[in-house]
Amino acid sequence: MAEHLLVILASAESGEHIKVDWQRVAETLRQLPGSADPVVYRTAGDDTAGPRVLAIFCVVDSQHRPPEIELLLQPALGQNLDIRIYEPLPASTQILVPTSRGKHYLVLNGMTPNDAAEQTFNDWYAQEHIPMLSVVPGWQSSVRFRLLSASTSPPRYLALHEWENRDAFDTAEFKAATNTPWRISVVVEQVNKKERHLLEYKGTIEELKQSSGWM
Repeated sequence: MAEHLLVILASAESGEHIKVDWQRVAETLRQLPGSADPVVYRTAGDDTAGPRVLAIFCVVDSQHRPPEIELLLQPALGQNLDIRIYEPLPASTQILVPTSRGKHYLVLNGMTPNDAAEQTFNDWYAQEHIPMLSVVPGWQSSVRFRLLSASTSPPRYLALHEWENRDAFDTAEFKAATNTPWRISVVVEQVNKKERHLLEYKGTIEELKQSSGWM
């Protein structure tokens, strides 16, 4: 079976907490064939733009119906759930989220380009954007995915960028990578849906089963 990425987002308004039954989450995910290495992130502490998000990433070896997964997880995570299943780009890429353990940050970036600009969008990402990000001090990895199914209507493409720390965002290299003529042409002029979350790594679900359950 091909590997897919299961993304589970639980949200709460700024200042609110999400109560999590980690034991139940772990038991639910174990019911999904091939599920492996569930890891957890949450909105970075001082990032107050929009609702706070708890994100769970898990590799699965087959497709599942997001609405069914949502019903299974609601008792453990609450009502505001967004369940998604992605395939990696390119399809042969091994899915590793995160690429290494330990404290780090993850930028979740979703975009849907106009249909006429889809090839240009993918060319820009592969030929310019990721190569320029890869030379930024503190960059750890960038991986891309295409949406297969979801319980909501998220952007079609997902990129996950891992960073050692947030100092990277103030470097000249990062500013150069995010302010090129090609990027402006694609992202500003040809993308019609966007999503961005700055997340910090909290650990594996097995580690969090020992916590209080508040996130």
